[in-house]
Amino acid sequence: MRRLWAALLLVTLLLIFTPPAAPVVLARQPPPGIAREGTIQLLVADTDDAIAAIERLVTRMGGIVEASERWSEQRFGISRPYATLVVSLPNSQLESTIQSLRGLALDVLEQNIASRDTGPEYADLTSRRSYLESQRTRLEDLLELAASDAERNQLETELSVINAELTRVEEQLNTLWWAQHDTKLTIHLESFVPTPTPTPGITPRPTSTPQPWDPARTIDDARQFWVRSYYYRSHWQYPCWAGSIILGATGIMLLLARRKKR
Repeated sequence: MRRLWAALLLVTLLLIFTPPAAPVVLARQPPPGIAREGTIQLLVADTDDAIAAIERLVTRMGGIVEASERWSEQRFGISRPYATLVVSLPNSQLESTIQSLRGLALDVLEQNIASRDTGPEYADLTSRRSYLESQRTRLEDLLELAASDAERNQLETELSVINAELTRVEEQLNTLWWAQHDTKLTIHLESFVPTPTPTPGITPRPTSTPQPWDPARTIDDARQFWVRSYYYRSHWQYPCWAGSIILGATGIMLLLARRKKR
């Protein structure tokens, strides 16, 4: 009986004086370090139906719709609807989502998927965070040992700068972590609207407006015609008469000269 009580007392003392074990913190390991972004432009039959189908598809793939916009433009007197959606998808579901989007469209007008290696940037930020955390610990220790208010104020100022920088680095690391896990896909939608074909027609030839008859103008036109006719006839008649006289005189002289020779 005494041994049992001694064992219970020993166990109780061990539970009281044994320090609690430190909690196990699971480190968030970075993925391979590839961030992907994509853009796809689709021609659809109806933008409203396409948006509803895309929202259901993104939810089924484990993603979210971050932003959406709708507008319309006038072309050939017809309103053509447009829309843009920005979605975030797990990297493993990108190819399946692209194939499903192609099945929703009448035509794929453009598709572009880009990748970038964020591993080195993630490693640099991780090292930067470790350095800032060590500096913060050092400043906190010095702050506890500060002997004067001036020294304490200076250490608190330096500590606030370190904390602000550490917050900025944490935000960058968080952004990179999500960029390495999720793909941001921008989806542009254009609604199909048939373009009206103009019907060819016969263009009437323009006709001149008839002018009323003016007797005075008619008489003046006739007078100018006769004046011109007389002018040209008088200029041609005198040379013709002179030529006829010269030719006749020459013929008579030749005839008289032949008779004298005989």
